[in-house]
Amino acid sequence: MNRADRAVWRGTGHPPQLSWRSDKPGDPISPDWLVLGGISAFLHKVIYSSSLNLLPLPLAGPVVILALFGWTGWKSAAGSFASLLTLGYALAFMIAGRANNFYWGVVILPILFMGLAMAPMALKSLWQSTGLKRAVGGVGNV
Repeated sequence: MNRADRAVWRGTGHPPQLSWRSDKPGDPISPDWLVLGGISAFLHKVIYSSSLNLLPLPLAGPVVILALFGWTGWKSAAGSFASLLTLGYALAFMIAGRANNFYWGVVILPILFMGLAMAPMALKSLWQSTGLKRAVGGVGNV
């Protein structure tokens, strides 16, 4: 061991032969982590890490969106916090993560699906804000 090798040993705490690169030419290249997958990447991570994967995709996707929407309908500090938390995770899952990282959805599942309990209240509030309260059943506002 020469003087330069001993300096490396003292500086890193690792023997020089363990500090060398471990990848070799011809090794497979790892896919990128920043994939910009959009809403489909978020839905993929949530659906395939929950029991929603038993439903057809045209039904499972709207259930997830409805759960997100449910949190936005609860007008309180807790509702705002949960809305921002779930939307933040959704944004993170849309930007980062490979297709084989579907298990990341487990992180947000418990709080996300609690939003389904608030979905009827949010839908009712949305309906009332349209001003079509009395227009249902052919009876209009007179």
